Amino acid sequence: MDLNNKELKELIQTHENVQLEFKESKNSLPNDFWSTYSAFANTSGGYIILGVKEENNQNILSGVANYEKIKTDLFTTACNSTKVNIDLLLPDNIHVKNIDGKYIIVIYIPEAAINQKPVYINNSISNTYLRKHDGDHRASQEELSALIRNHSDTLDSELLDGYTIDDLDPESIVKYQVLLRKRYTNQEIISMSPMDFLISIGAFQYDHQHERKLKLTLGGLLFFGKYNAILSRLPHYHVDFFDKRGTNERWSDRVSSGDLDFPDLNIFNYYSIVYEKLLSSIERPFNLKEDMVRKSYAELNIALQEAFVNMIIHADYLSNTTALIVEIHEPYYIFTNPGIMKIPVESFFLESRSVTRNSIIVNLFRRMGASDRAGTGSKKILNVAVKNQFKMPEIESSLEKTILKLWLAHPIDVTLGLSKIEKDIYNLFDNDMINLTAKKINELLPIYSYSQVNRSLKKLASKNLIIKLGANRNRSYTKCINKLEFIKNIDQVTKIIKSSIYTK
Repeated sequence: MDLNNKELKELIQTHENVQLEFKESKNSLPNDFWSTYSAFANTSGGYIILGVKEENNQNILSGVANYEKIKTDLFTTACNSTKVNIDLLLPDNIHVKNIDGKYIIVIYIPEAAINQKPVYINNSISNTYLRKHDGDHRASQEELSALIRNHSDTLDSELLDGYTIDDLDPESIVKYQVLLRKRYTNQEIISMSPMDFLISIGAFQYDHQHERKLKLTLGGLLFFGKYNAILSRLPHYHVDFFDKRGTNERWSDRVSSGDLDFPDLNIFNYYSIVYEKLLSSIERPFNLKEDMVRKSYAELNIALQEAFVNMIIHADYLSNTTALIVEIHEPYYIFTNPGIMKIPVESFFLESRSVTRNSIIVNLFRRMGASDRAGTGSKKILNVAVKNQFKMPEIESSLEKTILKLWLAHPIDVTLGLSKIEKDIYNLFDNDMINLTAKKINELLPIYSYSQVNRSLKKLASKNLIIKLGANRNRSYTKCINKLEFIKNIDQVTKIIKSSIYTK
């Protein structure tokens, strides 16, 4: 993205962050340039601006003396595999700007594809960096292992030595078998022995490398396993559920692995118990305000199921950083799983594709009708939010964990402390992604004075509900957007992206 001089001047006055780095550079690339390149490529991309130095906690425009030489060195070095293993630089992502007679170089480093990571420097994978807050940090061994694991879509296909059917919970197997009998009415399923059944669904597989010995898969262990058996292979395995509604300071209900009330909380049992609690958490009937469309109870069920199953099937079970956690709040749900999303948020909600980590667990959920291999579940989540005018789902994804937050409320209903005039003004932006001036808002809301409108606009902007576009006489306002609001209104917001990209 090519920023204009005004935008760059404003940007230089800000602080470095997870996607922005300033570096002094007179005649050559700074020594730490490539560690920042690696960090941005392995995290979420970002801008490196050469020709800016920090002095007395302020950014000073120092300029670049020989920008042509630096550009040449930049492209030459990026092609040198002994310096950096992946070349992500494109000519369109590098711009030389003249600001007040001084040249700077603006370089955009895109995030590398999941199968390109880790991006490392100096011909050593140990020189892999990640961007955290406003600094570059060498990846730990666990972080490096996570980056490498992300290449695989069959993490749970590992064939386990020393495990037998005795390591599985028999009740889980029976319950799953009953589900499939009802779904497929297949007489063969009824007559199968437990082991034959487990082989037929992929929980046990033959090891063709070792005399076709029958072995339990990691996915089979996770799905059907006894708790202690799971822990013997995955010591960090943990699943949890909290109902945090009401006045209780902690929770009103909890389901947790290791709790004696849930002795064998494998993935299947966890899903069965928690899914019922999610369904019962939705009020019947569940309606919006009288002047709005009726919420569909069935649709809400679908959204919750898709979010829940998505959390389970995409988890990195080999990670030691976090657990599978479901939380019910008022009026939202939080789904947390270890591991980063393997596709961008935009692709997750727009495209009918799914890149999985756990092919066996995916198939086990698909057989029981709880997962769609085509990857349309994410679209269903977004569509429920749009149709019911909920606040858009929120996603945070890092190497350690992915968090999906589903709202069952209108945006204005979950914003506390707004006055009547602030709500009235905010609602003007609600139907369309449009720009409004204070004058236009005053015309639409004549019960308020121009000064009242102006003061309220400033308060809404300070609460990050709207953003300012332009200055003084030409100033207008538009609604703050997250990535999913962008998706929903992509045609309308294209022209204002530059103004909003650094607001959050």
